[in-house]
Amino acid sequence: MALPVRPAIAIVLVSAAAAVPATAGAVPSMLFSQAAGTATSRPVGGSVADVTLRTRHRAVLAFEDRPGRRTATLAEHKFVGLWRGAFRTDSPNAVLTGRDAQGRNRRVVAVITRAARTADGVRYRMRALRGSVPASLTQANLLVDDVPLSAILAFRAYVNSGPVQYEPIINAVTFPQTVTVQAGSTLTVPPGTTATFGTPGGQPATLDFGTVNVAPGATLVLNGLVLLNARNLSLAPGSRIVMPQSPNMVMLQLQGPSTCAPPAAFTWTATVTPPQPWPGPAISSSATGGICSVVWNFPTVPAGMSTQQVIEVSGAGFSASPVILSVHSR
Repeated sequence: MALPVRPAIAIVLVSAAAAVPATAGAVPSMLFSQAAGTATSRPVGGSVADVTLRTRHRAVLAFEDRPGRRTATLAEHKFVGLWRGAFRTDSPNAVLTGRDAQGRNRRVVAVITRAARTADGVRYRMRALRGSVPASLTQANLLVDDVPLSAILAFRAYVNSGPVQYEPIINAVTFPQTVTVQAGSTLTVPPGTTATFGTPGGQPATLDFGTVNVAPGATLVLNGLVLLNARNLSLAPGSRIVMPQSPNMVMLQLQGPSTCAPPAAFTWTATVTPPQPWPGPAISSSATGGICSVVWNFPTVPAGMSTQQVIEVSGAGFSASPVILSVHSR
């Protein structure tokens, strides 16, 4: 599976009680601050050095830029783990400050390409952009800048493998709600196969993909509370999206369509347990600020009964760019 991409804008939302947080307007970012008693460096070559911060494994402070200004603490080993995930191919900028052996204040702007824990701290591979890394520093502090909060809210794990990258931050920000995330650049559901995400009655899940292709005869199953974020969504004729846990509202938001109306390719069907007649959803649509919102409201399901809602895709199929698909089930 390829690497994750940036979140998208258009939204399909299936809602019940709680909602996964969203970021509106300008995308804020998260910065990290790590304090150390001392730092030492070893030249590697040119402007590159290995810098060891003796942190005694204290937690790292994460804080959000304007307008949110939220804060969280991150265990050091999980912060270092970012270099096996999001920072592996997108090395962050950083500023290292402290006092050198002559008592002078020093500041080095660098790119950090590697990180590894040591017996009493962290060793970073730094490439200096401005300034030079001194042999030693006291009162050392490292500021790592910056991680888009849109990525943190999706907090990006590789699909079925690799480290979960932003879990401690997003769960601190959204406490008491916890979220599980998978991500990748492409999700393809081949003909005759089923891709299942989420856990019935479990914690919310966020899926972040660049392109999602659901082929003819393929099924995408979304259990519980799921947010699927994709830059491009393509649902072929004959494909299906199944929501087994009695969703009570579906909202589709698209950016700038010429006509704001429910997709003609969508047909809703319901399986009711125990079997009995059941009404279809109430449908409304509206356009505001270039965003078209289509809402399907489903009847409340009484105790002792359940419904499975299915979107059957017909005609020429459905495609949207970009899109977020979220399922909130009972």
